Amino acid sequence: MNGTWNCGGGDDITRIKHMRDAAEEILGKTEGISRSDLEENRPLSLALVHLFEIL
Repeated sequence: MNGTWNCGGGDDITRIKHMRDAAEEILGKTEGISRSDLEENRPLSLALVHLFEIL
């Protein structure tokens, strides 16, 4: 191993595409909802945390 850390394998373009997809999904899931909606919807909140982790 060359001392670099590779998160999930793949090349840079693939990782950037995953990041773009996650950002688009975040926008789609949060469009039209308020902060209080988010605070009341734990599954959505957890899903968004996961998507932000991808970024």
